[in-house]
Amino acid sequence: MYYFIINPASAKGSGRNTWNELMPLIEEEHIPYRRYYTEKDRGADLIMEKLLGKDRDEITVFVMGGDGTVNSFLHGMRAYEKAHPDDDPFKRVKLAYVPVGSANDMAKALEYPEKPADAFLSVMDKLKNGAFRKMDIGSLTYIDPESESLKDEIRYFAVSCGMGFDASVCAEAMNSKMKKVLNGIGLGKLSYGGISIKQLMTSHMPDMEVITDGETRNVKSCMMVTVMNHKYQGGGVMFTPDAVDDDGKLDFLYTEEMKRADVAKILPKAYSGAHVGTPGIVIGTTEEIRIKSPDPLYVHTDGEVETRAKEILVKVCPGRLTFAG
Repeated sequence: MYYFIINPASAKGSGRNTWNELMPLIEEEHIPYRRYYTEKDRGADLIMEKLLGKDRDEITVFVMGGDGTVNSFLHGMRAYEKAHPDDDPFKRVKLAYVPVGSANDMAKALEYPEKPADAFLSVMDKLKNGAFRKMDIGSLTYIDPESESLKDEIRYFAVSCGMGFDASVCAEAMNSKMKKVLNGIGLGKLSYGGISIKQLMTSHMPDMEVITDGETRNVKSCMMVTVMNHKYQGGGVMFTPDAVDDDGKLDFLYTEEMKRADVAKILPKAYSGAHVGTPGIVIGTTEEIRIKSPDPLYVHTDGEVETRAKEILVKVCPGRLTFAG
């Protein structure tokens, strides 16, 4: 049985149109399937949680949406995992992905075909040949600043997470009228550029602590700390050009003692990776990173912003996700 979770609102309705386009191709395969649409009060997380409770066999789940829909899928896996500690959903769920979003950073990193139908056929070929592989994901845990203890909730991410500037961009983009308009004409990626310019001028730049491999780095005037599982985020910005999703590592980037004008000049270069080596841009790899800020900053996972925080712990989960691709 194949299960399809479709975000019909992805890229201003492209999700539903893509499903209508793919349905004849699916039926040609003569495979049993069930379809679920996400809604405002029923995201991919709730669908996955209920699906896992009903079907206890090994299953293949197609996620049709953007990076945020994949994140919601992972959030559903986490919710089920937390409620059923004796039944690890990652051991019996295989993820297949058809990108239908405005950014599609994971699809870009994986070099998917641009047309959803072509991406679907490529994934189906892999499924027929049993070409599954293990993909790393990341986990983010909020830390209570007073007790310094880990809070109970974990948020998984497939593409990236971040604290500071990039999360502020995501927070504004989630409620941006400009993004909705641009999505309607197929130019949703451009919204990130306009919002980024605004946030460059207004984002807080506190002194922060970044702890990796037991080393504490006091980072002055830090605009952002980004942790990447793939090389792209924010609509094709190649923050960490060497990031791959199966090396058991997370790549990170942060800025240090850079003026806003300098960051503004460098940011366009990041689309091609030409920012690497610029003074004030620090890039590295780690299995675990702890980030502390004196003030609450926005935090995102795969572009989805839940809250602000002063301190987070991010870890790699090596080979946690079984992926068709």
